[in-house]
Amino acid sequence: MIAVQNVTHINHLKCANVLLVKSSIAESPLITKPQLSKKLNLSLVTVNKIVDELVISGEILDMGQTDSTGGRKAKLYKLNKDHKSILTVLIRNDIVCLAIINLIGEVCYETTFPYNSDWICKLTEYINIEDLPPVAYVGVAVPGTVHAGVIKNAPSMPGLEELHLEEILKRELKLPVFIENDINIAALGIHRMGGNDTNNMVLIYVNKGVGMGIIIQGQIYQSVRNFAGELAYMHLGDDLYFWEKNIEQYILHCIKEGEIARALDILSKIIANVCCVLDPEIVVIDSPILKQEYISIIETGIIKIIGKDYLPNLELSSFTEEVYYKGLYFLWYMEKENLHYSSLQNYIANVT
Repeated sequence: MIAVQNVTHINHLKCANVLLVKSSIAESPLITKPQLSKKLNLSLVTVNKIVDELVISGEILDMGQTDSTGGRKAKLYKLNKDHKSILTVLIRNDIVCLAIINLIGEVCYETTFPYNSDWICKLTEYINIEDLPPVAYVGVAVPGTVHAGVIKNAPSMPGLEELHLEEILKRELKLPVFIENDINIAALGIHRMGGNDTNNMVLIYVNKGVGMGIIIQGQIYQSVRNFAGELAYMHLGDDLYFWEKNIEQYILHCIKEGEIARALDILSKIIANVCCVLDPEIVVIDSPILKQEYISIIETGIIKIIGKDYLPNLELSSFTEEVYYKGLYFLWYMEKENLHYSSLQNYIANVT
């Protein structure tokens, strides 16, 4: 039993060291083995072995030797950005938007096609495109809640309702697949692309629907059933429920009928409630149908409810598909690729 535990510990330690080396090379344009050894506090023997294995696998590239400074020349290494890629897919408004993104987040290929009964089969055409990095993962952003690969609460796209999309795509594409709510993905994309140090933010989407993505401590907030952020079902008082449908449809009805003041009042109440629970630093409103001058009206409505001291920074923007592509990329590369990183580090810290 002790021998098995020792082998497990060694395997975990090696895996963690490989992740450390890969992450450090990805962070640096060019780096040498001695520099890696010093930066990571790993022995040069360990670094040599890991780097040599990564060169053989094609994950990093040998870029030749450094200029001589009188001593022995060292080899330079960098991440092979085209070693593999992710196929990112956004489903919305009866359109399938997709992009292939390499390891450093470059969009190598982008296209759209109609969402119909044949859309899954069509995805297979983009798995092995000549002269593009091979697709290693597929990430899909959908308008609905996703729990254990099953989609729910997708009224705008009834064909997705109760569909076990993750299982279907894995079977058809023969690749690892992850599915996530589109607004959660957009929130992650905005947060990471912004390059800010904001740990907690909320994205509220107002267009053909209303939804919310939550970032806590720099990560997508994953609730028990991924229902967090479904603003359509929020209860704002009995006075609103002469309306026969949910709050999302009521807001969109107000906007369509030109009752902007009423729609902004409801948005103020929603954001105030969100602040009471999450107290985010920033609330980003993604909407092509709202105007910049509405922000001050929403702020006034929030202040009436919770006071000025707890007012978050409000920003109004309208984002393109790139935000969703990059959100899926960040979820893959920063979390899926390093899925066991935190647990490995905790494991090592606890047993050493």
